[in-house]
Amino acid sequence: MNWKFKAINKKIIVKPGDVTTIEYVVENLDENESIGIATFAYYPNQISSYIRKLNCFCYDAQTLKTRQKDKYSVILLIDPEMTKDTKTKNIKEVTIQFTFFNYKEYNKNKS
Repeated sequence: MNWKFKAINKKIIVKPGDVTTIEYVVENLDENESIGIATFAYYPNQISSYIRKLNCFCYDAQTLKTRQKDKYSVILLIDPEMTKDTKTKNIKEVTIQFTFFNYKEYNKNKS
């Protein structure tokens, strides 16, 4: 997809137990309207079971017109139990990666 996707704030401090909203700006650079949907991954992987997405743009298909910009957000909570787990208690930095793909192609390949 020819979309530009960028976090409004490159680094965010999140305290386990706090609800945090992370905002992104997305722009359709294509000459046509397009519909995208996102998948996501967390790094390091051990943190995955402790992150709760309370709301995420990635759950729904997003439509952007030609050259349209929009703001998307994800609301998450990091379970404070991660600070007690020997595999995760020393993790100080987490990366969330989103990958957008064409929703129409996804539906076509699904059937």
